Amino acid sequence: MRGRDRRAWFGVARACLRFGALGAVAYVGCALPEATLVDRPSLAGTGGVGGTGGAGGAGGVGGQGGTGGGSCVSARWPGAPAADDPSIGSDLDLVFAVRTIDIGESQTDLNSVGPKVGYDLDGVCTGLGDPSSCLVPSGADPGDYKDGPGGIDNRTAKLFASAKTFNASFSSQNFSEGANDGSWSLLVRVSKYNGTKNDGKVTVALYPSPGIGDEACAPDDTKPLWNGSDAWPVDANALGKSNSGPGSDGGMGVCSKGVPGYSYDAPKYVDTNAYVADGIFVANLPGAALTVSNFKAGTLVKLTAGFITGTIVVGPNGYRISEGVFTGRWTATDMFLAFSTGLSEGQALCTTNPVYQLIRTAVCSARDIAGSLGGPTTPCDAVSFALRFEAEPAKLGAVLEVPLPMSGCTKDTNPAFDMCP
Repeated sequence: MRGRDRRAWFGVARACLRFGALGAVAYVGCALPEATLVDRPSLAGTGGVGGTGGAGGAGGVGGQGGTGGGSCVSARWPGAPAADDPSIGSDLDLVFAVRTIDIGESQTDLNSVGPKVGYDLDGVCTGLGDPSSCLVPSGADPGDYKDGPGGIDNRTAKLFASAKTFNASFSSQNFSEGANDGSWSLLVRVSKYNGTKNDGKVTVALYPSPGIGDEACAPDDTKPLWNGSDAWPVDANALGKSNSGPGSDGGMGVCSKGVPGYSYDAPKYVDTNAYVADGIFVANLPGAALTVSNFKAGTLVKLTAGFITGTIVVGPNGYRISEGVFTGRWTATDMFLAFSTGLSEGQALCTTNPVYQLIRTAVCSARDIAGSLGGPTTPCDAVSFALRFEAEPAKLGAVLEVPLPMSGCTKDTNPAFDMCP
């Protein structure tokens, strides 16, 4: 698949998942629930007591606490460090470009063991000694709502696994190949960081990139080198207006079409209260629409109670992110909003499209978590989402004004106005 075709496909596929953050609009309207790390996701085991979700911040969604039935060690993110480690010198300002992702759809024991990518979002180990944290859809089989090890919530992995049965392109591998070829990326900036394993306050910002190999910036066959020298274009939609500061002159890089009047230091998607604990950074996704698209396609995706984590390590080309996790709750109504800008075989993904009807049925049946704070009788109205990613050192490049994704459907057939029964 050529880079240009892959970019167009990427926007379509995201409409059926929600990569969001890597692929569309991530709307995170709440603060990260406070929680104590009981076990890291890659080390989730059994025999312990599940973590207890804390109250959500202003406008946030708190996690429901659970005991894990006495047999589930909750896979949670690390809490803030008790104290900073001594600084190694001047604060670091690091930029990373996502190179690979893994939603977990190819996991061979996905159905028997449950997803292994993500975190325990609701503090409940559903199917592992605990009932569901919300009221599952009418007619659904409760036995089909089993969390992964440690109560990991990532129903999207099963959605992608099912999607591959009618379109093999819906895969983490295809997303990763597109990023590796330079067709798209999400840039992660960690600044005001003391460079140690523990820093109680850092700034984490996200910058969607339309890709390096785009005709608006560079020849279509331009490929990233992934050695820290790549200057990735930044979507101006992710920046605030500013006539001063880095990037305000149009940015840097090989592109000569940079648009002035925006600053890297005025990101819309930023958490100034992020932290690093034992080498892992933890940051909220902000209460604003994160648009990730390119000049060919884009999708609108909203995550509720979303956050991002990743281990900062030293690689052959400098600092990089290993075992990053992007996770949150994707409400069905926000999924339909994402589909409104999608395509299928070149046709708008409208409610009259047979493919849309298949996707709609799958989404409505997959709701496994509440999109807002509630109890056992709160309806499950969202699909848990998670993906793992790896990111390499990079640079912020030219600032480009990328067109916002638009729907090709009429109002009567626009999925944005649809809902589950």
